[in-house]
Amino acid sequence: MEGSGVTAYSVHPGMIKTEIWRSMTDNLDDQATALGWLAVQFYRLFWQFWSQSWFFSPGGALTQLHVATADVATLTNGGFYHPIGKLTGSKHPQGNNATLATELWIHTEKVLADTLSA
Repeated sequence: MEGSGVTAYSVHPGMIKTEIWRSMTDNLDDQATALGWLAVQFYRLFWQFWSQSWFFSPGGALTQLHVATADVATLTNGGFYHPIGKLTGSKHPQGNNATLATELWIHTEKVLADTLSA
């Protein structure tokens, strides 16, 4: 797609405070309780600090909005953007392996061609 004018970006919205956490916190409470009093205390302390770094729903859109509205010249094609609009690299050593990326691309094209021709 080089030279086609098409660009692609990946975004991570961050941790978002939504209703999904309601059921997850019950599960985490149960797991901590099963481990004992000390685990419950650690979990509660950790949860207090960790949950303070979350976004409310409108803030969860900031990274996507940044990438969607920024001047293309300021973005990296194929880049991974983390809150809020921060370009980050792969956390895994193989994340930037060009050989694996090429193999994945070829495999994906083959699977898609096979699927579309079936």
